[in-house]
Amino acid sequence: MGLGELTWGWILVILLFVCTVDGIIGAALGRTAKKGETGFYLGFFLGPIGWIIVLLLPRDQQTGQATSQSNAQSVVPDNKKQRPERDLSSDAYKIWLSKTYNVSRNDVFEKYECDEKLFDTIEDALAYADEQEAISDNLEEEEEARKIEEKGRWKEELREFEEKKRQEAKERRKGTDRFFTILSLMLLILFILGGYAYQLALERNTEEQRLEAARLAEEQRLEADRIATQAARDRQSRFEAENARRRRQEQLDAEYRRQIEERRR
Repeated sequence: MGLGELTWGWILVILLFVCTVDGIIGAALGRTAKKGETGFYLGFFLGPIGWIIVLLLPRDQQTGQATSQSNAQSVVPDNKKQRPERDLSSDAYKIWLSKTYNVSRNDVFEKYECDEKLFDTIEDALAYADEQEAISDNLEEEEEARKIEEKGRWKEELREFEEKKRQEAKERRKGTDRFFTILSLMLLILFILGGYAYQLALERNTEEQRLEAARLAEEQRLEADRIATQAARDRQSRFEAENARRRRQEQLDAEYRRQIEERRR
């Protein structure tokens, strides 16, 4: 494994680490909009640009809509608020009944008119108007009780809905936490494996360098042995040549002395 391969491997590891950190920051920003997983992927693949996109995502605005609709529909008439206490002996209540139910004298029939009905006396007309008011009160009380019951049921449904939403959000958070935990463990394992692989590569390179140095040393030793052997051979050759020259010289000297002795004889 060469130095270039190690460099590219560490570049990929660092790039993965940076993308993961960007994704975690994007997930943290996305939780404000209940879009943690989307924020993680945007941050992982787009980095700071993904963070900006997460911040621009629409927020959930569902809370309070049903309440505003309910408040808009609950309008109480003002007539009942202005009515005096129900008492036919009260002049104020009689005047209010006469104005509300249009109690008037019909000169044609010389009777009192109320709700398109004729009565002999004003007391009968007011008594009839009071009966209608009592019926109206009963109906309003029933309607109010029904509204209260519906409101209670609506509140209960709203509570159940909010509880369901909280449970879903909790499950989503648990799923997101599990996802990030697994991702962190995988990242940790990746770094451990990367460090181990890097250590192995360094040891392999060291071993290769040691073997290369040993090979070079062996080659140098062999070269030195070869040179020494060659030098020994050269010395042996020179020694043998010197011995041959000496022997020849001795032979020449011996031949020269023999010739001299033969001349003397």
